[in-house]
Amino acid sequence: MKRDIPINEIQFSPFEKLMDIWVRFHNRADNRDSGGFRGRDSLLRSESLRDLEQLCDGDEEEAAEAVETSVNSLTAQQSWAIKKKHGIAGVWRFPQLDYMSVLIQAEVELERKLRKNIATSNFF
Repeated sequence: MKRDIPINEIQFSPFEKLMDIWVRFHNRADNRDSGGFRGRDSLLRSESLRDLEQLCDGDEEEAAEAVETSVNSLTAQQSWAIKKKHGIAGVWRFPQLDYMSVLIQAEVELERKLRKNIATSNFF
């Protein structure tokens, strides 16, 4: 008999956690830059609320920025594969290369870089 595992019992790897932080960082940045209501929400918040949010998000933002730097230091194909997997980039721009092969190589290389980075090594 198949047993469904509740979402709170699923264990995510440190790499998956960092990638989730990075994707949320990108989504938040996209919402702020959109010019819409979400983009203006910082103007509507009080200073103390923004300060509290910044204090809570500081470690995650630092980790997200470290992931961003590490992704951008990969080869163009590897960087694009990571971004495509996580919905940050659209179509695969390298039709002469196998996406899955490049993605596997990219994830191995990215995890190696994140393990060495001072802002992300504590996740491992």
